Amino acid sequence: MTIKYLKINEVTDKLGIGKSTLYEWIDPKSPRFKPDFPKRVKMGVSTRFVESEITAYQQAQMNAR
Repeated sequence: MTIKYLKINEVTDKLGIGKSTLYEWIDPKSPRFKPDFPKRVKMGVSTRFVESEITAYQQAQMNAR
């Protein structure tokens, strides 16, 4: 199984949100912090998100409606 990693702009496009919203969701100090949102993976000097985790998060949000 190949793991696909997404850049921040790919995550925002997939979720239909802005970068500022994503940064608020992943910042524990933000009032909009989402502790259930997938964690970033450090890859050298950059960070990525695992695509399957983002997809699972989307599905969980849809199921919770």
